Amino acid sequence: MLYSGIIGSTLTALSFALVVGRPPNDPVRVTLSSPTPDYVLGQPVLLNVTAENTSRATMMACELDVYRCEPEIRVLMSSYSEGFQEYVMGIFPLEYRQSPFLPFAPGQFRKYEMSILYARSAPAKLAFDKPGLYWVKVRYPLTTLEPRGTPEGAKTRYFVSNTILLRIKKPEGADATAWQTLRASEFLYFMQSGLKQT
Repeated sequence: MLYSGIIGSTLTALSFALVVGRPPNDPVRVTLSSPTPDYVLGQPVLLNVTAENTSRATMMACELDVYRCEPEIRVLMSSYSEGFQEYVMGIFPLEYRQSPFLPFAPGQFRKYEMSILYARSAPAKLAFDKPGLYWVKVRYPLTTLEPRGTPEGAKTRYFVSNTILLRIKKPEGADATAWQTLRASEFLYFMQSGLKQT
């Protein structure tokens, strides 16, 4: 109980204090946070991603799609026993649509809300599939047009966020009862994508 209490009392502070340094000349600062450090197994994990233009120039940067289908912002996670693994939802749109290039001015923020639950891998499973502690960060793609460029000639660079710590708890009581009903892959797929599994 003593060690459990120590871990529980410091988890919130740790989840927002784990910061990965970034090179001083990076034009973009990517910040990751979550509304809470604690989730129950089978509960969607909510991630808030903010990208700030820290340069002195306005860029024509591609807007990103992170909703329902495979998110363009990549989520990297690590548990006790493994290094960082890339989360792959495995749900792709039926047709590709080019996202618009919009001005990204100095000091401007772009904000994204992501819900992470289900991975349609082989075999399909929860993204956070076991109770325990998980370290999470994201890799943000910045795709920009060169002056007077076209989308075909765009250049992509990647920037990694700070790292946060999340705790996935074992369902108990009513949560455990509900989990027995909700754990079917068809339901988890629907919760993640809003689509019927095919």
